[in-house]
Amino acid sequence: MSTTTAESRTEIIHQEEALIDEQFFGLLAQVIQATVSQGDKAALQQFADIQNELLTLTDIGKKIKTQAEEQQAAIQALQDASKDGLTREKLLDLFIDAVDSDARINAYASMVHTGLDYEFYSLLTSRIDAAEGEERTKLEAMREKLLNVTRKIDEMLQKQMQQAKKVLDNILSAPELEKAIVQNAAAIDEFFLDVMQSELQKARQAGDLERSGKLSQLAEIIQKLSTPPEMEFIEQLLSMQSEEERIQLLETNKDMVTPELVQIIGTFAAQSDADENQPEEVKQQIQDTFSTVMRYSMKNQIVK
Repeated sequence: MSTTTAESRTEIIHQEEALIDEQFFGLLAQVIQATVSQGDKAALQQFADIQNELLTLTDIGKKIKTQAEEQQAAIQALQDASKDGLTREKLLDLFIDAVDSDARINAYASMVHTGLDYEFYSLLTSRIDAAEGEERTKLEAMREKLLNVTRKIDEMLQKQMQQAKKVLDNILSAPELEKAIVQNAAAIDEFFLDVMQSELQKARQAGDLERSGKLSQLAEIIQKLSTPPEMEFIEQLLSMQSEEERIQLLETNKDMVTPELVQIIGTFAAQSDADENQPEEVKQQIQDTFSTVMRYSMKNQIVK
């Protein structure tokens, strides 16, 4: 399809529309991402054109496009409503304003799932009781939609947590933790980390020293593997107590002294200086470290 003209692609799309589903769009997104990584601008433009045509010409594409637009609109509405604090009353007003849009209601529900609690539904019930006629019917229908959506979200989250627990148990039973973590890297996500912290807390409360120790070791390894080398090096620099110690560390790690490193520490220094809650000694330590790295970097540039 990528080598055909726009006109022939349109014909192909109409002929093969039954084969185009959400999984197809997911595969296309992966192809586009791979093309971005390869830096092939011509191919990227072709795939982008194909994606736009599929979104415009197919029923599933129109549905996905609508969902994406509603998702973006929902994000903007939530951001606006959150400027002075997002209360359940404001949240309910957003849902009521979107009562005629299933896509918008689904978008809100997926983003503020934890806020749809007993208090929220009590407020919604009060609005329903005060409404009449068509408005009451719409609100009642919306409540049923929300209950169904939240139930499905809860079921999905439960399945993901169960899968994360299974992965965690498999890693903990492996003879080499670090090797097992690398082998299961794709499964280590937010759900996995939440389950790990929950299991660690349970083990500590139960006095299970062996399990809590292994979970703590697991958390440390994950943090180490996920920390960029620059950040780890910066932490080492900040732990140095004198100019001489910092320079010695820089001398033994010359390859780490890059423009990116200087920029990161400079950003830290600026953020720290602007933070009124940051202790003065911490601000000074960061500023001293930035000054040392800056001077060392400039010195090396002059020598080169």
